[in-house]
Amino acid sequence: MLSSIKVEKIWHDQHAVQPPCVKNLASIAVQSCSNLNYLLTSSMVESLAQLKSLEICNCKSMEEIVVPEGIGEGKMMSKMVFPKLLILSLIRLPKLTRFCTSNLLECHSLKVLTLGKCPELKEFISIPSSADVPAMSKPDNTKSALFDDKVILFQKQA
Repeated sequence: MLSSIKVEKIWHDQHAVQPPCVKNLASIAVQSCSNLNYLLTSSMVESLAQLKSLEICNCKSMEEIVVPEGIGEGKMMSKMVFPKLLILSLIRLPKLTRFCTSNLLECHSLKVLTLGKCPELKEFISIPSSADVPAMSKPDNTKSALFDDKVILFQKQA
């Protein structure tokens, strides 16, 4: 658990320099880290295949949980998978706008999802809008859902 540390990032941005122990992580808990804007980069997600619990609480600056590799370059993953994630908890994150930027998010093993006091969270995942399409082209009365077909949280029962 990380608690009350004053860092802006936890991991190196480069995929090649991630410590080998990252692939064995089963639980990540982050609490009261007020300077942290994001937790993971998109390239780290594939290294977290063993992750069972992701809990983030009371991080005032957290805007996104998983950011695209090379922030600001418009890159994103086509598919993000957390194969063993059982618990996802996002609590008291006043600046959180989305979980990630991706075409698809899969969490087939998810059993517990807790979202609370995240007033800026409007959509769970986001696809960057095209520079060719003006932002004003979307009608004002169009409301997007927090979860849509880009988010697969539970395995479908046959």
